[in-house]
Amino acid sequence: MRAALDHCCEQPPHEQWVPLFKIQVFFSCVSFSIIVPSLANYLRRMGADEWVLGVAVAVYSLGEMVGSAVFGKLMTKRLREAPATGPRRCLLETMVFGVVGSILYVVADDVGQSPDLRAWAPWVVVVGRFLGGIWTGGKMVVEQTYVGVAAREDRVTPLTSEIGVYAVLGFVAGPSVGALFAPLNLDHGRLRVDEFTAPGYFVGLLCVAMMVACYVTFNPSDAVWKSNTRLWMRAGVASMAWGRRDDSARTRRKVLISTQVGRLRQALPGP
Repeated sequence: MRAALDHCCEQPPHEQWVPLFKIQVFFSCVSFSIIVPSLANYLRRMGADEWVLGVAVAVYSLGEMVGSAVFGKLMTKRLREAPATGPRRCLLETMVFGVVGSILYVVADDVGQSPDLRAWAPWVVVVGRFLGGIWTGGKMVVEQTYVGVAAREDRVTPLTSEIGVYAVLGFVAGPSVGALFAPLNLDHGRLRVDEFTAPGYFVGLLCVAMMVACYVTFNPSDAVWKSNTRLWMRAGVASMAWGRRDDSARTRRKVLISTQVGRLRQALPGP
């Protein structure tokens, strides 16, 4: 019965949201390490001390921790209040942090060229990296929560492992992607795209593209409906099983009473 129930309520085998999640987690993890080849020289161009480099790298992980905690709680709330739209809204909100963080990473170059604001430029980079960490941490916890809610029970562990693999690949591929920007040196007035600012432009445009893809292709209502249907049907099967259990208990009681009555009749003297 349970196998037939899972089969009739199972989600489509292709699971349209899985490729989107894998692509997003890959590029969000690329954003962590894409600045590795150029961050030190970028901060040096702003006149930052060497210890600021360690802060700029570590603050990304701090942002991931904050993003995971905040958006984990927000995702749970949204699933209760609006399960058909809450997951997509949470994903879009995390990407806003990625866009703003990328903008700050690029704007820091302009701030560094201003004599009055030059001392603040490294900290603009630090804030941008922190917001980027919130994007990555929040997005990953939203996706993992959605996998646990929408996927079949036998698919949760494989999907979690596959998404984790794409995260690791993103961390590894990030420096290689950042190295591709080394030959860039475009200077058009206030717009300067070189090996230092190109990662910020790349991640910012990538976030915008992922927001569009998420809004257009990610429709959690179908999966949530199927998940709820599966739960409702299982609840119905459980109720039927409990009813059968009650019937069996009543039958056993009747048999026991009949047996006791028969023994009493045998023990009593005849008329």
